[in-house]
Amino acid sequence: NDQSGPLQLNELSSSSTNSDDYTVRLSTQPTQTVTATLTSNNTSSVTVDDTKNTLTFTSANWNTPQTVTLTAQQDDNAFDETVTITHVAATTPNSEYANVSGGFTASVTDDESPAITLSASTLTVRERNSRTYTVRLATEPAGGSVTVGIAGAASGITASPTSLTFTSGNWDTARTVTVTAANDSNGENETVTLTHASSGGEYDGARTTVSVTVLDDDLVLTDPGPLLLDEGTSAGYAVRLSTAPTGNVTVAVTSGDTGAVTVDMSSLTFTPQNWNTPQTVTATAVTEASDAVDESVTISHTATGGGYRGATSRLRVAVSDAERADTDYDTDENGLIEVSTLAQLDAIRWDLDGDGAA
Repeated sequence: NDQSGPLQLNELSSSSTNSDDYTVRLSTQPTQTVTATLTSNNTSSVTVDDTKNTLTFTSANWNTPQTVTLTAQQDDNAFDETVTITHVAATTPNSEYANVSGGFTASVTDDESPAITLSASTLTVRERNSRTYTVRLATEPAGGSVTVGIAGAASGITASPTSLTFTSGNWDTARTVTVTAANDSNGENETVTLTHASSGGEYDGARTTVSVTVLDDDLVLTDPGPLLLDEGTSAGYAVRLSTAPTGNVTVAVTSGDTGAVTVDMSSLTFTPQNWNTPQTVTATAVTEASDAVDESVTISHTATGGGYRGATSRLRVAVSDAERADTDYDTDENGLIEVSTLAQLDAIRWDLDGDGAA
């Protein structure tokens, strides 16, 4: 019960985060009417009932308690507060109550808890793509700064930035975090958990998480290669997507040397409905009459659209030359022709068509 001068204040019955009452009366009978004005020193925390922010006492009702209602306001911080309600009496200068004042203290227990607020608890991102979410504090820190560290990114998955600093001036400003997924060599979806842990003041130990699912965007070849072909022959292989796309995906199919290997499809189209249905590509080894050399050709597959931008896969085709296959020379374990006489060497030199005869 805080009291100064003749104002008699009854303490608030209990601390509250809602509303509560106390009463005010004069300690002695005044000779003139006394008007007491009530003011909160922190209206963002506690307000006085508008109908009772002034109290009038006369010589007839001076000792009758008048009720004052205080209401605790919802604020942005997470700490308890103490508010003082001042009472100043107004009357004529010669009155015994001139400039008399009294103070009353109200304690407010806060109903918020320090917490890290995220715009999303789950996030889905495709390989070679990025997604964002935001981070802020739930309440204003009591003092100093609060640091939120972000950890848990796995190989090929990065979060930027990995640390955020909040103060009483920017605690409620949403800060953007970018999650990027790199391409990997497997064809599986992955899930990682990003942990956000804070330090500083009442925020020591606050934690929350984001679950990040990475959708694989590999192009799956049913025959990873190499594909073995003799000149003049063909063979097929199939292509499909590893996961459902967000829209249509076009896969360009390109031979690295069309003089040696051709493909019957220059592009393949996959949709969200047929993404996992294999589509066949036929590769044909071209017959070349001008050489007798085995060759290796790469068929490239490059995707665009549907979240698969930049996804690639390659198939190696090994071509066995027909002319070289017709030769009838003895070779050693390293594939070198064995020559034991000058006559054999001379015959090889004149064997221009590679058929084993001069």
